[in-house]
Amino acid sequence: MPRTRQPAHPPRGRRSTEGARRRLPRVTLGRIFGATAAVIVGTMAAVVAAGGSYAYLNASAVVGQTGAAVTAGTSTLLVQRGSDAAAATVVLPSSLFQGMLPGDVVNQTLTVLNTGDADLQVTAALTGTSAWETRVAVGACPSSGTLPGGALTTVPSASGGLAAGTSAAICLQVVLPATAPASAEGTTTSFSLVLTGSQA
Repeated sequence: MPRTRQPAHPPRGRRSTEGARRRLPRVTLGRIFGATAAVIVGTMAAVVAAGGSYAYLNASAVVGQTGAAVTAGTSTLLVQRGSDAAAATVVLPSSLFQGMLPGDVVNQTLTVLNTGDADLQVTAALTGTSAWETRVAVGACPSSGTLPGGALTTVPSASGGLAAGTSAAICLQVVLPATAPASAEGTTTSFSLVLTGSQA
């Protein structure tokens, strides 16, 4: 994904474009790590995890003399960044979130794929909260400003439906609010963003 080169000393509160880096290391976003089966390599790694739910009952049966079998379907969510391979856990470059100043916005467009047999309703939730705000919305990331709606919490929030065998672009947005407390300076944070699909 192409990166936009930023000035060495951006004005305080300037909003970032997608993939932009900030050089000031005083206020940093540490890492967003996956809740399940995530491998964190190095420091400042960010992860988005997609947890597929097995919405069908596992069952098999012989019906009549034909020997027809009734088998279970599956539901699986995968996440893809750019041209990388789709996976249940995606590691984002740590440089995306370094040196964020109050008022900065970092966007990352991802693709969510439903590779299973069932239509899914997708929810998004965090495993913890911090001074940073995280939002997710269907569609490409905006060129400026924040996504509509409130920031994600630990309570699952509906993110829309995804039919079996289809995919959709989503925008992951991390914001350090202009009202962030002074105590956030020089700190890092860790939390998980988990996308979960349930049979529609």
